[in-house]
Amino acid sequence: MSLWVWLPQGLRAETAIQNLCMAGFQSAFAQAGQQPPEGMAVFTCRCLIQRLQVGEALNPARESCKLEASRRFRILPKGQGLDG
Repeated sequence: MSLWVWLPQGLRAETAIQNLCMAGFQSAFAQAGQQPPEGMAVFTCRCLIQRLQVGEALNPARESCKLEASRRFRILPKGQGLDG
């Protein structure tokens, strides 16, 4: 039997969100042909989980965390850098 079944439901949800977030984060950077700064994925996904835990909706939480991460790791949103 999988360990997954024995985890408390909240922890299972958090683990699933963390895994999906990390996969999406890595995929987005790979599609952009970029390497994210070290620690950015963990920071962004922790931010997302914390916001969801306090009841924030997914899309606003995602956008807020992307903005916070871009500021912390000094990544400019597309179109606001020197490239256009």
